[in-house]
Amino acid sequence: MSNNKDNHIVSVIIPTINRNSLSEVLEALKNQSRQPDEIIVMEDKNRRDPSIMRNEGIEKSKGDLLAFLDDDNVPEEDWLETFINNIDKYQAECVSSNYIEEDPFLNEVRVRRKFPEVPIVNPNGFFGTGGNCMYGRTVLEECKNRHKLIFDPKIKISQNIELAWRLRSQGFKLVYVINNVRHLKKLNPTQFINFQYHRGKGIGELYILRNSYKDISVGPGLLWDNYAPQNPAKKWLNVIWQRIFGPFDYKSFSKFQYFILFWIGEKAKALGFLFTLIKEKIHERDSSANQHE
Repeated sequence: MSNNKDNHIVSVIIPTINRNSLSEVLEALKNQSRQPDEIIVMEDKNRRDPSIMRNEGIEKSKGDLLAFLDDDNVPEEDWLETFINNIDKYQAECVSSNYIEEDPFLNEVRVRRKFPEVPIVNPNGFFGTGGNCMYGRTVLEECKNRHKLIFDPKIKISQNIELAWRLRSQGFKLVYVINNVRHLKKLNPTQFINFQYHRGKGIGELYILRNSYKDISVGPGLLWDNYAPQNPAKKWLNVIWQRIFGPFDYKSFSKFQYFILFWIGEKAKALGFLFTLIKEKIHERDSSANQHE
């Protein structure tokens, strides 16, 4: 039993590729107003995937509440206390939040996305980030028993969203709260464009899976809003216009070169998305052909 007045046992799980920033993350955890009961650092020596490390960390953990950070996410002193308070306040199975980017360019990209500024219960397909969240152990164990996995390593970048869809489709309560961590990520232009390409692949994987999750709204946007199914032609025209020619909001950025890099990144994201959809169509065609042989 925890000695803390909240009566929870809290495990913090951190997948790492041994970035230098890990020491700063661990130092921040030592200074928490509510100390973690255990910290589990999972070194990804073979660069498999953070989701694999999270799954293995869950197996090693003892807490009834499992909090997740990445090795470049530095929490504020009240990070754990805030998550625990919101888990108890909303009687939620899961809570998550977001990042404050240290890099000026990445910060302007994130601010442009207009994330929520107030808590949201069961948000429309949005559950924050896999590197800044907390789950109840029981909900993750039930998820594993039902689906044979927790975080799905086959899905790139967007594993936390896919897990949130699965949990919401089972009726669990997820809450987005304001409890940002400081994100130390640095990307040069080539790395950013590569990241956006893989992010597009992750979005494509989610798009293929979207109809597998019943009775949940997957949120607003060119691909996800409830308007799209009644207007598929207009939806795809908007997608093509925005992704091939746009975006056009250069005034959202403090420097024009930031906008140009973001614009190129959006093209890379679109290519990743299209690659995933084309790959799926080829797979469906081959599977159908094999069934008729």
